Amino acid sequence: MRRLVYAAPALVLLLLPATAFASLGVESTFIRLLTAGGPTGNERILWSGKFTILPDTNGISPRTEDLVFTLESFEPDPASPDGGAFVQQYSALVPAGELTSADGGLTWSLVPDATTTLETLDVTAVPGAFMVDLLDRHASLPEVDYDTVRVTLAIGDDSGSAVSAMFTEGNQWLIAPAPAAGAPIPPE
Repeated sequence: MRRLVYAAPALVLLLLPATAFASLGVESTFIRLLTAGGPTGNERILWSGKFTILPDTNGISPRTEDLVFTLESFEPDPASPDGGAFVQQYSALVPAGELTSADGGLTWSLVPDATTTLETLDVTAVPGAFMVDLLDRHASLPEVDYDTVRVTLAIGDDSGSAVSAMFTEGNQWLIAPAPAAGAPIPPE
């Protein structure tokens, strides 16, 4: 997929990959990944976050556009110029028409009998942004290192990503708390 970008003064057409454009500002406020094993044996994903619509978007329409949530883990590779790469571990698709709003578009939720594996997906408008809560109790998560994860949220042709550090407690991974404002970040 490519987008055409016009350079008006030079009248030159450039072809750039669509992934080079982030049209949603995404932030992860809470992530909990439960991998196989441990006391429950149930794999699941719980994500809370928010997104803003950036100026380069054509707008979003949760009712008429697909929504895709993707979780990737960073896999180190000393031979890579970037030190490694993000690898997709999970993805959930909510097809167009499977989100509904009963309050004029302030809150969007899954329709009854939605075809997605998600148990919960709520998108709520707040001043200047949208809050998102997602729960999949039937997620299939491989047992890999989730020290660094990237979450990508796409609505139609608009998308954005957030990278988070995680820590593990038994068979669950949680988002690492951010250092307090003004606190030094210890070297690794």
